[in-house]
Amino acid sequence: MHRIIDWNELWKAIHIRSPEHIEKIRDPAAVWNKRAAAYRRATRGEKRATEQELAILDLAAGETVLDVGAGTGRLAVPIARTAAYVTALDPTGACSPSSGSGWRRRGARTTPASGCAGRTP
Repeated sequence: MHRIIDWNELWKAIHIRSPEHIEKIRDPAAVWNKRAAAYRRATRGEKRATEQELAILDLAAGETVLDVGAGTGRLAVPIARTAAYVTALDPTGACSPSSGSGWRRRGARTTPASGCAGRTP
């Protein structure tokens, strides 16, 4: 009889010992911090896509919004122009005022707290 290989279990056994996985367990935000600059560059020219996503949300003035995984604020900043309150959460430094994401310059009334959360107004 042939042995059946559980490829998922094999992958997990290999992955759990990988240096990337060990780093992710030690500091989960570090993985996203490494990707933040590339994500910012990749989404910089996506004004149309952002506008479409905002239209789908159909926010009304005065609403309260929680953006989990806000990253650079690509959605949180324009949402803050309409909503009464926006809380933007991200485990990385990508949303921090020092990240270069320019929250105030892009229209948010306040900048997020360093590294993980921002609340407007």
